[in-house]
Amino acid sequence: MVVGLPDQDCGELPWAAVCAESALPRVMDGLNARLSRNELPAGILRLDAMPMTGSGKPDKQAVKGLIRQWRRV
Repeated sequence: MVVGLPDQDCGELPWAAVCAESALPRVMDGLNARLSRNELPAGILRLDAMPMTGSGKPDKQAVKGLIRQWRRV
């Protein structure tokens, strides 16, 4: 999942979250093939499980919160 987070210099930067560590190389290969360098995620957070909403959809707000916490560490 890719979400946008505020950035002082750029306004907003894309950040990604994936569930399986084995998916990281595939994600980066796929993104490198489709996006220009300035469109690539600023970072990728590996999660044990994707947070879900009550209706069973990925919870973007929860992912944004986890990435914000990870960036502060």
